[in-house]
Amino acid sequence: MARYEYNDEKSSKFWEIEQDGHEFTVRYGRIGSDGQSKTKLFDDAATATKEAEKLIRSKTKKGYELVPETPSEESAAAVASGSSDERNPELEAAIIANPGDEEAWAVYADWLGTVGDARGELIALGIQLEETSDAVAAAGIQKRMQEIEGACRESWLGDDFLPHYRAALELPRDIYEVTSKELSDLLHLEWRYGFIVEAAVRGVYEGDVPSGEEVLRSLLRSPAARFLQKLRVGKLNPNKDYGDHGRQMHGFAEILTEAGPLPALREVYIGELLDMQAELSWTSVDDVSPIFPVLPNLESLHIRSGEMDLGQPGAIRHEKLRELTLETGGLSEASFEAIIAAELPGLLDLDIWTGDENYGAEVTVEHFEPLLNGNLFPKLKRLGLVNSELTNDFARVLPESAILSQVKILDLSLGTMTDEGAQRIVDHAEAYRHLEYLDLSENFISDGLCSRLRALFQEKVNLDAQDEPDLDGDEVWTYVSVGE
Repeated sequence: MARYEYNDEKSSKFWEIEQDGHEFTVRYGRIGSDGQSKTKLFDDAATATKEAEKLIRSKTKKGYELVPETPSEESAAAVASGSSDERNPELEAAIIANPGDEEAWAVYADWLGTVGDARGELIALGIQLEETSDAVAAAGIQKRMQEIEGACRESWLGDDFLPHYRAALELPRDIYEVTSKELSDLLHLEWRYGFIVEAAVRGVYEGDVPSGEEVLRSLLRSPAARFLQKLRVGKLNPNKDYGDHGRQMHGFAEILTEAGPLPALREVYIGELLDMQAELSWTSVDDVSPIFPVLPNLESLHIRSGEMDLGQPGAIRHEKLRELTLETGGLSEASFEAIIAAELPGLLDLDIWTGDENYGAEVTVEHFEPLLNGNLFPKLKRLGLVNSELTNDFARVLPESAILSQVKILDLSLGTMTDEGAQRIVDHAEAYRHLEYLDLSENFISDGLCSRLRALFQEKVNLDAQDEPDLDGDEVWTYVSVGE
């Protein structure tokens, strides 16, 4: 019997439905009570199913949610032996090459079934669930999938990772982590077909708990992570490094290279912190360049750190990287030299935060000349020069640059652009006319210049959240949006 529950400040109610041929029974009432039940009889099973689907749709629209069922001992015993140590590199490679290929998953499911792995049935059910429009059938499929996952999930994790998974279950969720669907801030997992496809690992200030480094190492060794596509990492060991912020994200590259190659990983975010840990310039990450050879299918890399080491010039090489975001309160000259020397022929989207000289920014607009000449990244379509004290300088040199005519989206947000830079854009509007989007939000542009820019670029320009400069006599002070 599928069970749905509704909870708000005023009530806690349940509603259940079970179909048997040409009749169904519903039971409903206050949670904790036996409730009351009614049975309806129809001319045939098809009519009963149609009416049951209407009721389910009605209840879910009102906010009732399907309750995952904890598997009974009998149902758990009916699940095939949880996992298998056997591997099929050819079938796994087909899924890694195209994670959305349902046919590849179906073939893999058939093979898993032959070696007694419950994920074979789980995948088949998942594909069936995506294809069905029958609400009653969908509820039955979901119930069976919950039985399999409840009985087998821990067996899929592997002996190294299982203790850390259980430790995360014991930790409270942080109030700032609004996206978590499972576990705690230490570890957040997204599953598909019995495999972890997305994970976030962060060290937490909780006393005697595994370090983020330990959790990350064991996660990457877990059999359940063989199709891990997205990885987000925060401060790996804040307990050990408290007061020594320079090491809070160190060790990341070493851990990945030890675990590699990791061909399924397509997106990596280093430095994703919770709100309570959001001091950007209090963090650093050591040399990340060793990760590129062990992530052959990496498409997106986001690094958020006060200090970042991008390796020696020429160390960043990757054929498939499409998106690169370097988010910092102060970009060093060494980091910028590594960017300029990078070999990224497939790069489409580049975001560079230069920051504030008080937090380590060392670059000038002259450093950007090789990039602005348009010779570095031939496929680049989106360029962000963000959180920068150089935005007026960029506005001055961009109209004559080759890169402006190459890109379709230009982001100059979070910076210190004043009317000086805005007027330069107005004066050279034709150079910007081809852009699909121009982001000038969170700068220091006056209402008058904002009106002129909106008249020129209409909905293509974003001018939200302009600030006013601080005045100290004849001095005008502006500042980037993110420094500390």
